[in-house]
Formats: sequence, C-alpha cells, structure tokens
Amino acid sequence: MREADHFYFFRDKVFSYLLSTVEYKDLRIWSAGCSSGQEPYTFAIIIDDHLKKDKKLWDTRILAIDISTKALNEAMRGIYNKEEIQLLPPLWRLSVHWTY
Repeated sequence: MREADHFYFFRDKVFSYLLSTVEYKDLRIWSAGCSSGQEPYTFAIIIDDHLKKDKKLWDTRILAIDISTKALNEAMRGIYNKEEIQLLPPLWRLSVHWTY
C-alpha cells in the first residue's frame, strides 16, 4: 500500500473529526492521479468500516481521476491480485471487501 501513514492519519484523525463535527453528512474525496484505483478503494474501505450501519445516513462520493485511460480502466474493473491485496493491513484484507 502506497503511503500507508497517510491512510492511517485519515482514518484515525481526519475521519474521526469529520464524524463528530460535520453537520450535513456529506463527504467528498478527490483522488487525483489514482492510477489503477488502490487509493480510492482504500478510502472506500475506511469509510465503510467506520460508518457501518450509519452509512445510509451519509452522502459519500469518491472522485478518482488519472491522466492514463488504461489506468482508469483498471481502476473501474477493481480487480487486484493477491500480492497487491497482501500489502494491505490485515483488517483491510477481510473477505467482506474482496472476492477471490
């Protein structure tokens, strides 16, 4: 996983802060240079794990862009090999997020 500390910071600090302070329950994330999509999918996993049952109360959107059409096509497929998934923290490798 690229820049794991950034995702931990988002999960532990930023997202926790947003949950306690955001009034309108809107969340927008822009993943610029998303390549084959690992970053936006990681954000989606973090959001899913934190919101759980309250997920339906939130309007969450992730905008993923990249200059490469090939990379965007890979991102839209969202298919990753086991080696790529093994780079994720153990809790994020749960089968609830992935099909094998």
